Amino acid sequence: MPTTIRLATTTEERLDQLAALTGRTKAFYLRELIEKGLDELEDFYLAAATMKRVRKGAEKVHRAEDVRRDLGHSTGKSREVASRRLLAMLEEGLPLGDAPFDRDSLYDR
Repeated sequence: MPTTIRLATTTEERLDQLAALTGRTKAFYLRELIEKGLDELEDFYLAAATMKRVRKGAEKVHRAEDVRRDLGHSTGKSREVASRRLLAMLEEGLPLGDAPFDRDSLYDR
């Protein structure tokens, strides 16, 4: 769909220069800018609308601690357990880089 826009002189000069340097058309770069910029604008306005609903109490929010717990990730108590296990490993002289565990194995579930 053909569209006409007016650009500031300096913007058009920059676009001309970019097109000349790369061998692509100005239309190519304008399409790129619009498509990428449109994604960002949609994200921005969606986030702004969501925050407006949150502030009005019309959007449900969840505490990060509750989300982590519901997903099976660590909470305060299991972090303490993991810290004690790490300290015990260090006291045994096991370098952390050589530790035979994955992160999840430190936590009680």
